[in-house]
Amino acid sequence: MKSIVVYGGILAATITSMLSRIGGISGKYRVVHVSADVSNGATPTDLASCAIFFRQDPYVCAFEDSLPSECLRLAFPTLDARHLWPFHCANPYNRPEPPRFPAGRFPYGNSFIVSCLKQGIDPAIIVDRYISAPWGPSWPDLEACERSENARLEAMDARVDIPMLSYIRENIHHRRLFWAPASPTNALLSELIVRMLDRAFAPAKLVSRKVLEELMHLQGAWDLFGAISVPIHPHVAQRFGLQWYDTSEPFRYFDEFIGYREYYDRMVSENGPKPVPSKKDRPTFVVYGNCQADAVAVILRGNAAISKLYDVRYVKSFGAERGRIDPDAVTKCAIFLEQHDREPFEQRERLPRSCTIIRFPSIDCNVLWPFNASNPYDGPEERYPFGRFPYGDRVIIAQIDSGRSADEILEYYLTAWDDYKMDLDRFLKIEMARFEARDAKCDVTMGSYLYERFIHERPLWTANHPTLPFLKELLRRILVAAADRADERLGSIDIDRTIASNFVLSPRGPLGVVSVPIHPKVAEHFQFAWYDPHERYQLFDGNSYDYKEYFEQLIAHSLAKKVVPVP
Repeated sequence: MKSIVVYGGILAATITSMLSRIGGISGKYRVVHVSADVSNGATPTDLASCAIFFRQDPYVCAFEDSLPSECLRLAFPTLDARHLWPFHCANPYNRPEPPRFPAGRFPYGNSFIVSCLKQGIDPAIIVDRYISAPWGPSWPDLEACERSENARLEAMDARVDIPMLSYIRENIHHRRLFWAPASPTNALLSELIVRMLDRAFAPAKLVSRKVLEELMHLQGAWDLFGAISVPIHPHVAQRFGLQWYDTSEPFRYFDEFIGYREYYDRMVSENGPKPVPSKKDRPTFVVYGNCQADAVAVILRGNAAISKLYDVRYVKSFGAERGRIDPDAVTKCAIFLEQHDREPFEQRERLPRSCTIIRFPSIDCNVLWPFNASNPYDGPEERYPFGRFPYGDRVIIAQIDSGRSADEILEYYLTAWDDYKMDLDRFLKIEMARFEARDAKCDVTMGSYLYERFIHERPLWTANHPTLPFLKELLRRILVAAADRADERLGSIDIDRTIASNFVLSPRGPLGVVSVPIHPKVAEHFQFAWYDPHERYQLFDGNSYDYKEYFEQLIAHSLAKKVVPVP
């Protein structure tokens, strides 16, 4: 089955959901969303079979050039209208409060109100000033805002294949098109989707605007992007001639409707600096284990709600700093997250009796790298504390030990599979038995989850460094266990949002710095749906190499270390 891939943010995700419900597409295409914020959602199979690729502008897609040559590539615009909310800004006081307010109570900030709060102005008069004060020279220049917005949208229209600016200009004065700066109404969203389909499937007409809006309303009584409708200032409405504007209109605020004044009264009263308990006042949430435990601690610490409740600490279970932690952090520990490890936490007896201990497993899988071994011809360097090639290969190590040259070793590894192959099915059974034995000693389990998915979803970058989706599942299970056994508030933590915001610039996640090639014969045997024979593999030096180049580098480095022994 061919696929339709929609690349972008939340607008792209919503479009993907709607396309999958259209009769002319459902059953004929797999419709897949790939997030521009967290690189996930599409498998190599989806990309290889991609017939239509929709990209949300201004996002740039790194893999677009690798799509099939016959794939139709179409760019569509982000739908937003900044000039209608000239005070719009990020809200520094907004915090996620799941489950009711996963994006916070006031995700759309107001620069006037934020400035007043920072200046310590009496909240009782902030809203009065905002509503009643004359639009003076220090307030936004609406003509300049309009010119800037027009220039931005014209530039976007010139870049995309599905332009929307003329439609917005023709309709924005007499018809509501936005609920908030980046929240289109169903009417505007349906117009965009119809234009996308008309361009992709011309001359066929897959769906009408009316039918599409009816499909959208089947998803909920309110608009898809209408969870919050942000009030427009009366002066702005007057200046831009918004005929549909009504000062008495009730504004949707999640599951209720409130008036203009009440919206801003709530914003002022519920925003403003909130005191955060100091580390001395918070109990500790200690995470003990290897580099995966470190990643878990980083993500937990990055969640605002958890950081308000706990001082999250990480303790190494390996190396010279194993077990090193402030003694006070141990005696204040409320939750001790212990990775199943052969090196137990030496200060375990000092944990309070009230402390909840939750054991969790490491995510690893040797069957993907059946020849994985510690590399004896590698060692720490100033720039590379774990070495350049800490992940060795038993076949290559044996060839180095035999005294062969670099070219001979590489040729043997690439062509002599029948000489050194192993029984992969038997090895898989051994691995599954190891997973089961480890899970039996843990409160959180991951063995069966990995086994059920490793064929269709990439679980790891190396033998012991999981991909972001698998790390996220581990975190989800940890929080469920912690909520059940220690603190029910942890059950409503939105860890997806934390991961999305923390790893925008590193979609491979905290453990994706290095990736080790999987032998093509291993991939062929297990029929990995996600395997890409043309993938480039990343090393600690930041460079990437194809399969052959990677092993050329590994062999050359290891032979050099053999000549000059590792200290």
